[in-house]
Amino acid sequence: MQPSSTFCRAQETRQHALAADTPLANARHVATRAAAAWGKEADAAERREQRIARRTLEGDSAPAPHPDHVEPQDDPSGEHPGARPVVWIGA
Repeated sequence: MQPSSTFCRAQETRQHALAADTPLANARHVATRAAAAWGKEADAAERREQRIARRTLEGDSAPAPHPDHVEPQDDPSGEHPGARPVVWIGA
């Protein structure tokens, strides 16, 4: 599961607030770095969300399958296509 851009921006804002409220230099440094990381994640999430929205508008909601992908054929017996019969030995 990937976080939404809204969630990431909220975490970025929270970390900036933590950095501003602490008197400890080390904690301020950690919170500032965390805010920067959440900002980068939010940028990536925004690009991802825009890409998904663009695909939806174009009518291609699902990603294209790998070129070597082969759709499995329906087996009327309901068995797994690679299944072999089980042979019991003994009573």
